[in-house]
Amino acid sequence: MRTFVATLASTVLLSCGYAFASNMPNITSVSEITMQQYQTITIQGSGFGTQAAPYTGDSPYIQLNDLTKVWQAGHTICGCITDDWVTLIVSSWTDSQITLGGFSGKWGWYNWTLDSGDKITIGVSNPQSGLGPAFISTTVAPEPSSLILLGGGILGLVGVIRKKLTT
Repeated sequence: MRTFVATLASTVLLSCGYAFASNMPNITSVSEITMQQYQTITIQGSGFGTQAAPYTGDSPYIQLNDLTKVWQAGHTICGCITDDWVTLIVSSWTDSQITLGGFSGKWGWYNWTLDSGDKITIGVSNPQSGLGPAFISTTVAPEPSSLILLGGGILGLVGVIRKKLTT
């Protein structure tokens, strides 16, 4: 009888552990984030649960934080109108992928924008289990035109150095 009870207890605990682990969000990657207000940001992983989408606004289950400029988008804690003035455009939300369409709300006010090199964290919680958030960190990519200007500046500098060396 003791063996049966011990086996039953361990089976229940293991199955609960599996259910717990499978509902725990895990972010494995995030696509490139640029300086644009409207852009596609894809968050890949598992255990995100499901959320009705598309929607534009705030939720207690997702947040994008600009650690460099100290502002946050898309997250609500108390449901107050002032929780997050910059909101997220959530295009789709499945258990393994969340797609954002950019930013809305007060984007651009008080320097609430993204600049090249800004340090970003994204947090996702599972709406069904309440577990999380899981976080991933990244930086805002430079705009292609910035790279062209940088490349042009470097080429110009090489030309000046070459001219100095030959004269």
